[in-house]
Amino acid sequence: MNPFKFSLYPSQMDIAISEQCNQDCDYCWVSKTSSQVLNFATIKKSVDKFLELPLLEQTITFTTSEPLVHSDLYKKSIDYIVSKMGRKRIKIITTTNGILLNKSIRAFLSNYIAKYSDRFYLNISLDGKAPSHDAHRKLKISTDKSAFELSLKNFSLLPKKNVRAICTITPSEVSFFKSNIDFIFKNGFCDIDLFPQMFIPWKPIQLKEVNKVLNSIISRINKDRKNNHRLRLLNRLCSSSQCAKILLGSDGNFYLFEWILLLPYAERKKYIIGNAKKGIDLKRRTVLFSELFYQVTLATNQACINCEFNDLCGLPLSLYIWCCYHNKNFKKFFNNFCQIAKIFIISSKRLRSGARNAFDSRRLSEIS
Repeated sequence: MNPFKFSLYPSQMDIAISEQCNQDCDYCWVSKTSSQVLNFATIKKSVDKFLELPLLEQTITFTTSEPLVHSDLYKKSIDYIVSKMGRKRIKIITTTNGILLNKSIRAFLSNYIAKYSDRFYLNISLDGKAPSHDAHRKLKISTDKSAFELSLKNFSLLPKKNVRAICTITPSEVSFFKSNIDFIFKNGFCDIDLFPQMFIPWKPIQLKEVNKVLNSIISRINKDRKNNHRLRLLNRLCSSSQCAKILLGSDGNFYLFEWILLLPYAERKKYIIGNAKKGIDLKRRTVLFSELFYQVTLATNQACINCEFNDLCGLPLSLYIWCCYHNKNFKKFFNNFCQIAKIFIISSKRLRSGARNAFDSRRLSEIS
């Protein structure tokens, strides 16, 4: 199969209002080297340009760093996007660490989730129990409460529908993987998006534990559908998912995809594919993806082309960009990526095989 597949028209636009965050997570991949903040006029024009694309369904997400740092601008932007919903089917997703979900924002989000239950979603970063969550997620401002306490408290005050946990798995916390997943499900989350940390080497024994826990969790989900538990395993690994996206950066430019934020601001210019005034340069987007695919193919000695899993995995584009900039050994990290990807792909197939029907299969291991 040919892993060099990406849609001509991006179906998802990720909006980075800024690169500011109220946390200082040690595994965060965003370089946070830009101090710029989007303004409402630019967001409106960019949304309009994106929605002009000839697609029936599109997704707009507020992600990267913490969008609720600019809560007023965030809410105005959401209101504007919702006003466009009558013309086509638009899905809106917000990813937050949950700390800034005050009463006003909770009411705002709850209202839209209730009104647009099939189109409005909230992702909350939660790595499991307090020790694992706080091991990597540090607050920038010292308080008497931890990031875990603040996030979980705010989540408990939200409606549970359409709220998903984003769980980052790291080698240091792998021995607590099962208990962390159990904890997340028991605290009201029905959906978990697993994000294995790809920029840290994993040991074979750690990967073995991940595989063991995934097998156990999937067996339980497939056995008991009454809990309505769901896992997304491929969203952070699948290149076809990443290649369906574009990024609206905090400087007002459109970029190839969100992983460009791995790079310092000065190094990102080559990946610009337009702006709010000129629109999205689809030809430039195609050229950049083609170049990246070619470079990664050479760096992997065509391993991805010949891999039996490339229809679900594709190419580690973000890993390649990261390794090139930081002068890391790409082959070493690529082998690490392959081992993790195979575990997650095989697990995803097991999850889908246990589904009751085609709709349930897509819902259980959705890529978006």
